[in-house]
Amino acid sequence: MSSVTRYALAAIVSAAASALPLTAHATPGATYSGTVTGVWSNPLLSGTLIDAATGTLSATDNSGTADCSVGCPNNTNPAPGASTIHWGSSAGSSSIIFFGLPFSNMPLDTTFQFGDLIYTNGTSALQTLIFGATLTLSFGNPDVTDLAAPLGLITTNNTGSPAQNADFVDFRPALSVTFNVLEGQTAVADVFGHLTGDPMPVIDFITLDPTSVPGAGFVGLGIPVPEPMSAVLFATGLALTGITRRVRRG
Repeated sequence: MSSVTRYALAAIVSAAASALPLTAHATPGATYSGTVTGVWSNPLLSGTLIDAATGTLSATDNSGTADCSVGCPNNTNPAPGASTIHWGSSAGSSSIIFFGLPFSNMPLDTTFQFGDLIYTNGTSALQTLIFGATLTLSFGNPDVTDLAAPLGLITTNNTGSPAQNADFVDFRPALSVTFNVLEGQTAVADVFGHLTGDPMPVIDFITLDPTSVPGAGFVGLGIPVPEPMSAVLFATGLALTGITRRVRRG
């Protein structure tokens, strides 16, 4: 192979290598420090309402009437900062504040607290509600990528028990849990996660904060199952409906 040919091949290889995207890799044993912050965006203006007693879903389109502090056709809600999202009619709006925390010398694959979610469940008119929003977490460190977490905001129509009537922040399917807050109450949940890979953040779990008002909220699995008597009455109603239909057919 001539020297000219070798030079040409070397130039081609060099050009191809320079065209490849650069990939960051975590240094073995590295630790990371920073402060977590959150920004809300992309509200969902259509979704479903849930019958708290039966679990029945009702499709709802609030794309013309939703009221929130970012990205809604109506923006009458206060917006003190990007870390807070308000939604619902302003007289009884709901809100979630993400309060991020600092972290120091954190190794990979080690769980630590990202921050708190402070959720106030208001009493807004159903046609003003949103059904979800994206919480983007930044970590104040150029080596750590941002984390965009789409969260569901699920509203019940208050036909069940106080626990069933609780609206909730839905982390599923990323997590198998929900953060439920009773009507007219404020509760606080702690968000935990870890850094992994190059590094990138991952949410691991949430827990009810020890300082949260007792009985105001809970970490659950969506709407609690119907109370025994409610379940019996519901089943009886279905049975009577079936009997009525059979009688009418006869």
